[in-house]
Amino acid sequence: PSVSGSTAAIASAVLRYAIASLGADAAGSEEQLDAVGDLFRGCLLSMGVLQVEETGRQSVAVVGASTYRPEELLSFPHDTHWRYGLYLASTEFGWPQGSASSPGWAGDFVQKLFRRVALSQDYSEDVAGSIPDGNNTYGWYAARNLPHHMIQASQLEEVEKLLTDLAFVNFRMQTCGPMLGTTLHISDCNKFSHRLSSRDDDGTDTTEGESTSEERSKKASCMAFKFASLYVHRIVRKLGNEGRDGKDGVIEDDDETVGTAYSPSELAIVGAVGHSLHLLGVAFGEIHRPNDEIIHYEEALNLKKIALREADDHGSIADTLHCIGIHHQSQGEFFAAMSCYDKALRLYKFKNADGSLKMSRTLHNIAVIYCERSEFDVALTCFEQSLQMRLSRLGETDKSVADTRCWIGKVYRERGEYKAALDCFQKAFEAKEAILGPDHLDVAEALQNIGILYDDMEEYEDSLDCYRRSLLIRRSQLGDRHEDVCEVLSCMANVYHAAGEIDKGLEFFTLALRLRDLNLKQTKIKKGSRELKNMLQSYEDVYVLTKAKLDEIESSDKEQYLEIKDKLAVLRLKQGNLCDRANEYTKTIKCYLKSLEVRKDMGDHKNMGNMLNLMGIAHAKRKHYRRAMKCFNDAVKLRKAVLPEDHLDIAETLHNIGHCSAKQGKMDRAMEAYKESYDIKSRALGIDTLSAVKTLHCIGMLHEQDGEYEEAQKCYEKALDVRRASLGNYHLEVAYSLHSLAKIFKRQNDLQEAKACLTESLEIKRAKLPANHVSIAESLHQMALIHNENGKKEEALHCLRTALSACESKLGNHPLTAEVLESFSDVYESRGDYSNSLDFLNKALDMKELMYGEESLSRSDTLYAIGKIQEKMGDLDGTLLTFKEVMEIRKAVSGINSLGVAAVLNDVGVVQLRRKEYEIALRCFEDSMEVWQAQLEDGHEFIGETLVNMGELNSAKMDFAAAVENYVEAVDIFKERRGATDISVAYVYNKLGETLVRLEEYNNAVEAYQQCLSIRTLALGTESLQVASVKSDLGSVYHILGRHEQAQECLDESLRVMKDKVRVSDDKLADTQFTLGKVLMKLKRRDEAFAHFEDALKLRKKRYGDEDLLVANVLGEMGSIYDGRRDYQKALSCYNECLRVRQMHLGNCESVGDMFLKIGSIDQILEDIESALENFSSALGIYKSVLGEESPGIAKVLNSMGIIYDAQNDLHTALKYYKEAHRLRKTNFGEDSMKVAGSLDSIAGIYQKQSQNEKALKCLKEALRIRTLKLGKGHVEVGTTLFGMGIVFSEMGDLDKAEECYNAALRVRKKGHGESSIEVAQTLHNLGSVHAMKEDYSEALQCWRNSLGMCREAGLADDHHMVATTLKNIDIAANYLEDQEQHF
Repeated sequence: PSVSGSTAAIASAVLRYAIASLGADAAGSEEQLDAVGDLFRGCLLSMGVLQVEETGRQSVAVVGASTYRPEELLSFPHDTHWRYGLYLASTEFGWPQGSASSPGWAGDFVQKLFRRVALSQDYSEDVAGSIPDGNNTYGWYAARNLPHHMIQASQLEEVEKLLTDLAFVNFRMQTCGPMLGTTLHISDCNKFSHRLSSRDDDGTDTTEGESTSEERSKKASCMAFKFASLYVHRIVRKLGNEGRDGKDGVIEDDDETVGTAYSPSELAIVGAVGHSLHLLGVAFGEIHRPNDEIIHYEEALNLKKIALREADDHGSIADTLHCIGIHHQSQGEFFAAMSCYDKALRLYKFKNADGSLKMSRTLHNIAVIYCERSEFDVALTCFEQSLQMRLSRLGETDKSVADTRCWIGKVYRERGEYKAALDCFQKAFEAKEAILGPDHLDVAEALQNIGILYDDMEEYEDSLDCYRRSLLIRRSQLGDRHEDVCEVLSCMANVYHAAGEIDKGLEFFTLALRLRDLNLKQTKIKKGSRELKNMLQSYEDVYVLTKAKLDEIESSDKEQYLEIKDKLAVLRLKQGNLCDRANEYTKTIKCYLKSLEVRKDMGDHKNMGNMLNLMGIAHAKRKHYRRAMKCFNDAVKLRKAVLPEDHLDIAETLHNIGHCSAKQGKMDRAMEAYKESYDIKSRALGIDTLSAVKTLHCIGMLHEQDGEYEEAQKCYEKALDVRRASLGNYHLEVAYSLHSLAKIFKRQNDLQEAKACLTESLEIKRAKLPANHVSIAESLHQMALIHNENGKKEEALHCLRTALSACESKLGNHPLTAEVLESFSDVYESRGDYSNSLDFLNKALDMKELMYGEESLSRSDTLYAIGKIQEKMGDLDGTLLTFKEVMEIRKAVSGINSLGVAAVLNDVGVVQLRRKEYEIALRCFEDSMEVWQAQLEDGHEFIGETLVNMGELNSAKMDFAAAVENYVEAVDIFKERRGATDISVAYVYNKLGETLVRLEEYNNAVEAYQQCLSIRTLALGTESLQVASVKSDLGSVYHILGRHEQAQECLDESLRVMKDKVRVSDDKLADTQFTLGKVLMKLKRRDEAFAHFEDALKLRKKRYGDEDLLVANVLGEMGSIYDGRRDYQKALSCYNECLRVRQMHLGNCESVGDMFLKIGSIDQILEDIESALENFSSALGIYKSVLGEESPGIAKVLNSMGIIYDAQNDLHTALKYYKEAHRLRKTNFGEDSMKVAGSLDSIAGIYQKQSQNEKALKCLKEALRIRTLKLGKGHVEVGTTLFGMGIVFSEMGDLDKAEECYNAALRVRKKGHGESSIEVAQTLHNLGSVHAMKEDYSEALQCWRNSLGMCREAGLADDHHMVATTLKNIDIAANYLEDQEQHF
């Protein structure tokens, strides 16, 4: 049930409290109860809670509720009512006697009502849409009227908190229902805004930095409206979620879904919510929140279509369509507005075919749009239809009729039908004067319209008469300086000008300009604002008439001629200064250029220098530094030509040149200009002056930027000394210098000194300034940054909270407040708390939007930081949307080729690279690079950063050669700019090493990794994870190069650090274990290798589970160890499990083919030739289907199949497979690939078996060339190839060449495998055979004996084929030598 009672309901609700005070006997007396009710009614009348209204007959209305007839209540004297009210307040609510005289008594009394209800009732967010019963009268009344009474009592701070309190909004909306609740909330916000404005108009002082009443009321209203919106949206969501059972009905309208089907009982609530959203749309429009406005209108329209579809209430839908049309019209979206108006008009006609006032309103707005489009005939038709409807319902005496006549008059004026226009304007004027009185502002506007028309008709006296009358009204109502007054003055000036009275016209234009200038002197001018346009027009008007005066002067009067020319130049200068204040720098430069042209015509070189200097400053503000430099250079030339050499204007321009050069990255030129400026100031003013210190400070900044911290420190300390000497140790300027010096120490990472300077600075500031002064907050802000660097996050947050409190209380929305919010974000970001970091950035963003507007560079910087956080959170789509907005702002403000745009392009490229949108990323990097190279000096670090990104892009695109070029160039730039030991240089070296590995340039990769390792070890220490990571990478390359001892050393050290510092599930740790296992296998330490593989397997299984691809890779390597141990069944088990997992995840792919190949190889060993060929065939089929007929994987299979046929002595078939494998490897990897060398070995083996030793030797020589090129002369594989060549030379009978090859192989193998290895023994055995063939049995015997000793040391038994052969050879040689000795 709804609450429909008024005074009776209120009275009955308090009876249970009042009866106790009247005695128990009173409980049964109906008359007495009625009397109590009447007493309470009188009490509420006395408090202003009830009011008497005249509605045909006297009635009493509860504020915001329905009326109740007073004759139904008994009458008691007023003083009785009053006394009972005081009694009730004191006994029931503990209100002190006598406090009723306080102006806030009624509001405080109702707050008591609200608090009692709020504490005893559930008004949480989850309760939505219900309307409480009438027994809860306290809540019913407080929800409706608490803000009203507080406003009446001027409790504005309290009511602001109440209206923006989500709990109260929920309480009010639930208690009153969505429609009434929204209406009341909007009404109270409007009352609050009006009262706040009235208080300021009364001259109430406001603290420095406090927001204006308009900004404050808009902010409060916006929050209040959004809370109301939140509640009504929740009602619809709740209705949509209840009773649907997952089968939402859908209503279609014109092929568009308009909403969810509701039950008939719910449609009334949906309609009420729709109406509430409509009201909120209107409210948001009134506080200039167009985005919120249109969102609420469109949602209202959707809900109204649902709720009113079956009802005959098309007018409500039309009302919302009309409002949407108004919104589009205000945004200049005329086509969309016309569409809405047309739909609204059709609905209005459906409801009322004869026409209505709402139809006339819509027709009027349609006509206005046609006027905007200069379609005056159609506009006139619509205006006349609107006028007829208004006349038929309202008559001639209604203001809206007069307004329409004014518009019709404007149309006639545009069509040149002046008499018809005059008739309309006259009728409108007479009607308004009769309705509103002769001194109303609308009457003044009507007079102005008539005056404009008389001006068009060249009836100047009549025009001036109308303007004068309009001027008198506006001055009396608005004051002398109002914009409407200035507008009339300008109109009068135009009349005088048209009448040929140039002096008089100039006088009035100048007066209008002066008044507008006074209005804007202390005001922030907004870009594109009406105030700016009016001021610029005033300047233009004065300029035109001043120019006209110049044309009248005879050339002989040179003095007056130059005087007026000077005025023209000054006008353009002031016009430019105005545009500069509004940040419209393009217009600023145009105005300055026109002033410069006048000065040039006058030959005024001094002022030409001044104008060029100002133009340079304007270009610099737009970040067009090249143009700025051109202006500054020309200015300094002129100033040096006409001013003394030590003039301060020259020093000022040189200072500007220094600033601009620094922005371009031309630090040498900047330093030169700053030093010249400083020298002039030092000579003209002395070095101990504040002006000289200013430039000295900039010199210090350049030293700081170049990393020359000692020089920077000298400059800052000199500046500090000057200020101490000039101002004393405890002057605020000294504190400010200490503050700046602290920032330098912070840059030097001398945080202790930085903290000391800030501490002294704060001590001075706290002694001289109030505790919450902004300057103290600024130093606390810097102290927070130092705490953050020291890892003291809580101390940093404490400083920031104190700084923020001061900034919010003293500054409100201010750049420093925004900086502090952004520093909060930095602290949270450094803690990895990206959610809080993002929250503070969004607060800073909202603040900057209020301060600077949506399209300011400062706001774009914060948006940019938001994008970087989104990127870290992995929200790449959100990052791109944010960067897009940043880009649009920077393009609009600074131009498409600005450095800021290039920076965003670079980051967009990084995001697109992560999204694998390589072509888009490339365009971004190229566009960014084009700007860097055009505006920055060669080798700027920004160019280096983009080169690194392009290197990563090229690596992702597999263009590794291009990536290497990018990284090498970036390294050179960073070494030059940041120093050879900067950590960023190490990063690029690391990337370079990774890329060189992909190019198989392993020796160069080693060099790159070693450079990275050296820098990181120096900067971070040996226990750093980054150092451990690069050692792991370096060990992997050593492994590839066969430098296994060095690989093991790097990997062991890397593993030691990682185990101490990294989680056991860390991928890098598992990778390092895996690689170390492979290295140990090469060192024949298979058991140790197996242990590392087991560790890697545990890590990967723990992180990824049993069926992950990374787990399969480890199983593959473990299978290789079992294979090497000849434990073929376990090897097959590992290989088959690896194969199963890979097939499950990857299907038929290259790595699956690899497993088929390995399984086939074991089948081959087990002499299961059929199974081996079957597995090889599977591998071959996969490679061909997945990789293509020419893929390198096919070569692997063909080579293995060749081995099978080779083992079966089917040399012809084997050779065919080997040759095809060789061809494919050569095609895919190039002539210098190691894989090509392996194929050459196999082919040589076949040729050797076929006794085609020349062909075999040719293959082995080419293999030797490749391995020497890729691996170096000392690699063990080079030794193996030399050994094979020795065998071929022996078979060819070229024993000298054979001996040469074996000796070379022996040197390599001793170094690579060890002095007593089997490989060395094998080589000595063959070398002994060569000596024997040359009949040098003494040398042969020595070689064989050494070989035998090594074999036995290695554990080979005498029945081993090589040992047995060596023993037999030793016997033969020994016997031969013994026979020779006996013979001789």
